[in-house]
Amino acid sequence: MAHRSRIITVTGLVGAGMLLTGCMAGSEPADTTQVQTTTVPPADPSSADSSDSPSASESATATSSDTGGAEVTVSGNMEHRITEQGSTHTVRCDGGGDVDVRADNVTLTVSGDCSEIEVDGTENSVTAENSREIDVQGNGNTVEAAEVRELSLEGESNTATLVSVEEIDIEGSDNTVTYESGDPRVDDEGNGSVINTP
Repeated sequence: MAHRSRIITVTGLVGAGMLLTGCMAGSEPADTTQVQTTTVPPADPSSADSSDSPSASESATATSSDTGGAEVTVSGNMEHRITEQGSTHTVRCDGGGDVDVRADNVTLTVSGDCSEIEVDGTENSVTAENSREIDVQGNGNTVEAAEVRELSLEGESNTATLVSVEEIDIEGSDNTVTYESGDPRVDDEGNGSVINTP
C-alpha cells in the first residue's frame, strides 16, 4: 500500500507540473522596458564614433545639460532640447533639425540650416545662421540670425536682429525687430513694439 501511495503522489506532481507548463505556454512576460534615444556629445570631440549617431531619417530627441563647449549635431527630424538654467550650448543643424530651449539665461550658438529654433524662457541669448522658423516666448530674450523665413515673438522686451526675414508675427509689448533686407509680411498685435526696416 505504501508503494501505491508513492506512485499516486509522483503521478500527481508530474500532472501538476504539466498543467502549469501548459498554462504558461504561449504567454510571454509583458515588456516594461522604456527606450529613450539620446545623443550625448563625447568628452573629447575627436573620439566621436560616427557609426553611433542616428541617420537623418531617424527621429531622436536629445535632452542635455551644459555641453561644456562640445558641439551637438541635429538633422532631419531630430530635436535637441536644452533644459538646464544658465548653460552654454553649441548646436549644428545639418539639413534640418529643431533646437528647443526651455530654460532661462541660456547662451546658444547655432550653425547650419535648422527647421525650427524655439526659445521658451527669459534672458536667453541665441546666435544662429539660418532657420525656417524662430519662435520666441518669454521676456528679455535676444536673437541674432541670418536668414529666417518666419519670426514669432510673444512676451515682453524681446529683441531680434536678422539679416533677412519673410514673415514677422509679434504679440506682447516692447519687442524690437531689426532686419537688413527683404519685404516681410508683418502681423504686429503687440503694444509698443518697434520694427526697424532697411
